[in-house]
Amino acid sequence: MNRRRFIIIGLLAVFITTFFVSCQQNGATRTERAIRDSIRWEDSAYHMVQKMDYYYGNNMTDSMELLAPQAMDFCQKHEKWRYYYKIWANCAMDMVWRGLFMEAVNEAQSMQEYALSKDHAEGQMYAYQVLVIAYSYQKNMEEAVQCFKRALAQCERVSYPGSKFALYNYYGNALCETKNFATLDSVLTEWKVAVDAFPVDTTDANADVYANWHYKYLHILANYMIETKQYDGLEEVLDSATYYEKIDGIHVINPGSLS
Repeated sequence: MNRRRFIIIGLLAVFITTFFVSCQQNGATRTERAIRDSIRWEDSAYHMVQKMDYYYGNNMTDSMELLAPQAMDFCQKHEKWRYYYKIWANCAMDMVWRGLFMEAVNEAQSMQEYALSKDHAEGQMYAYQVLVIAYSYQKNMEEAVQCFKRALAQCERVSYPGSKFALYNYYGNALCETKNFATLDSVLTEWKVAVDAFPVDTTDANADVYANWHYKYLHILANYMIETKQYDGLEEVLDSATYYEKIDGIHVINPGSLS
């Protein structure tokens, strides 16, 4: 009787151990599969955005509008929200460049409402970026300034700092275009504080990215100084811009695309 009990207990122990190990292995397999899937979806979404940026930067509106719904559906399904809103924002920005200001504003407001309902900082940031440019090119600087501040507030909730510098670059260019130098002077002061937080170390893997951010700031600063005839120190600014441009090298951020 005791022998039978020991055999049963032994078999149960083996079964439990095998079951436990199997669960661990299955769990590890599922985790690995989830990681692989996440990486694959990330890569696919990234390549879609790259293609959209190419169409956007080359004024291939028809191709962009054809791909956008498919790309956005994919990003939404796999929760690649940064890419989702970036595509949406580029489509809205294309409306700005084509002079469809009200359409662009309506699209940005729809984006903002959707992002607000999901509490997505990226979506709210991109929506405000579009509104900044749309209002700037309508010369409605009062609204543009308010949207700029709101966009920056959302940038603080977004992990990628490049979004903030893309916003500064867009707004700085718009202020130059509209010759709103009083506002630009204030923006450049804020921009310098932000960009100085990312010093360029040529041994750092991010040196080219940070150099690009510094170059964009210095480029707008130089234009501002030329337009306002502030030539004292201009040569130093231009030299610094050239220095950072060389470090930036082939890493060029599409000037027409929201980062």
